[in-house]
Amino acid sequence: MSSKRSAPPTPGSSEKKRKVLSLAEKMDVLAVIDSGLGWSATGKKFGLHEATVRTIWKTREKIRQSVRESADVSSKVASVSRRDPLLEKMENILNRWISEQVDQRKSNVDGVAIREKARSIYDHLAEEPSGSSPAPGFIASHGWFHRFKQRFSLHNIARRGESGSADKEGAQAYLSTFKSLIEDSDYLPEQVFNADETGLFYKKMGNRTYIHKEVKKLPGFKAFKDCLTLLSVGNAAGDCKIKPLLVYRAANPRALKGLNKRFLSVVWKSNKKAWVTAKVFEEWFHEHFVPEVQLYMSKKNLAFKAVLLVDNAGGHTSQALNLDHPNVCVSYLPPRTTSLLQPMDMGVIKTFKCNYQRAVYREALKRMEDDSTMTLMDFWKQYNIRHALLTIKQAWDEVKPSTLNACWYALWPECVNDFNGFPAVTQQMKDIVDLAHTVGGEGFSDMTEEDVAELIDSHGAEPSVEEIIQMNEDDQAGDDADEDDDTETRPVFTIMKLRNLLREADNLTELFTDQDPIQERSIKFKRVVDEGLIPYKETLRSMEASACQKPITAFFKPSPASTPAKKHSTPATPPVTTPARQPVTPATPDNTTSSMSSVSPIPLCGFDDPDDTDSE
Repeated sequence: MSSKRSAPPTPGSSEKKRKVLSLAEKMDVLAVIDSGLGWSATGKKFGLHEATVRTIWKTREKIRQSVRESADVSSKVASVSRRDPLLEKMENILNRWISEQVDQRKSNVDGVAIREKARSIYDHLAEEPSGSSPAPGFIASHGWFHRFKQRFSLHNIARRGESGSADKEGAQAYLSTFKSLIEDSDYLPEQVFNADETGLFYKKMGNRTYIHKEVKKLPGFKAFKDCLTLLSVGNAAGDCKIKPLLVYRAANPRALKGLNKRFLSVVWKSNKKAWVTAKVFEEWFHEHFVPEVQLYMSKKNLAFKAVLLVDNAGGHTSQALNLDHPNVCVSYLPPRTTSLLQPMDMGVIKTFKCNYQRAVYREALKRMEDDSTMTLMDFWKQYNIRHALLTIKQAWDEVKPSTLNACWYALWPECVNDFNGFPAVTQQMKDIVDLAHTVGGEGFSDMTEEDVAELIDSHGAEPSVEEIIQMNEDDQAGDDADEDDDTETRPVFTIMKLRNLLREADNLTELFTDQDPIQERSIKFKRVVDEGLIPYKETLRSMEASACQKPITAFFKPSPASTPAKKHSTPATPPVTTPARQPVTPATPDNTTSSMSSVSPIPLCGFDDPDDTDSE
């Protein structure tokens, strides 16, 4: 008796593989159907069988309800079963955490870490007052983990080896690959660049200080909104630092109102997560990195060719990326080798963060000295992203060429000049401690270098469960209203305003010259101010030149001879000719009358020539 079961398809058979659509794809199908397209036409558009399209239409309420309940759009299951609400909320937050670790922090996550984090988030949610009681005994079992991967379309989560450990063998193998790349194309240290990104909490002043304790009590305070991402780039020679790329949560913060973002000290980009996404990285590469490198090479009289070395973060390796350029080669570090090979990670980023923190404390001390009523809390409240941009510029400028060059020792020791160990940040830390003691107050008067090191490292620390929950809720609600101005305003620099500002600058220099008893010092001050005003004076000259009165010839009408004759049905009458005008001769007592009669009338600006009258 033959079996009724069909035999499994052979590898070479033409049986179609079952296609599973995500929620986002199903929503696209529903949108096309709603537009009036039929079942068969919709199936052909998306490459689906007509029966599949009908099934999607029948389950449209389930699909839309799943999307309304903030299910991940990459999920391939639309469920409306009565699951534990806390469990669903926990899974959405957990998916956000996985994305944060893999895409942004370039960390490895395995099944054990994910299950442990799931229990932690669920326990935290269970402690919060809510309308529903938590399900008893959630243990994040293997079965739950398997279903979770299916619901959110997660693949290749578990990896061999210790999570986040450095791959020494991969790093050693890449050294020979990198050496061959340099030698084959004969690259110079000036032509080899490295880019690396880091997080920066631009208002952070220490976890032990009273500010850290008090700001948490402020209404609407969200620590993660003070975080931004910076992409720092420099070459192996150490003499070229590309303008940093900055990614912020809001596109048009109120603090930047009136500023032209094209002329900031950073390349300004924005998205809700403040991440360097594939789109942001591609735009930065073609619109900023390549032109700046080309300009640098022309100044150095070098051939325009370069290598850009980056890690394998999701924003750098996406399949949608297009980084093709005939003069720039992009090379990727192997996974889990950043701590062993990445030049920027060897000391440049840490040096920059120390410079930034020191500059913040200096600014706080200066403000408090200028205004005796200002407290450190007042300074913290007034410090915004606009001030942070100035501080970032200062901190990045203070990174020395020798520091940039020395940090290539692990990857390319031949290009390093007089290597004496990796750049130390001990002096910067001592300066921060001294400034903190000068500022004084709880948490500052007893600050140590260990506290400063903890503060520097905390910029890249993993967000807490509370912050992950808040970030997830804000992403769903689109809550950026307190930071974003929606419309970008362009500054207006009028001629009158610029003249008044330059006049005030002149009055200031005269005041210092008159009041300063030391003449040499006042002369130096005036010279510095005059040099700083040169761009503004050039701008004023340009504005005045473009606004000057039109030449007098612009007010004349064309002569009748140059005007094409109009066609008439009747024979044209011959034009009336006028005698040619004679040149004006100087008046003498004998020919006064004749000379006056030969003078041509002078046309007035804005009026027609009296002689140019129509024949009619």
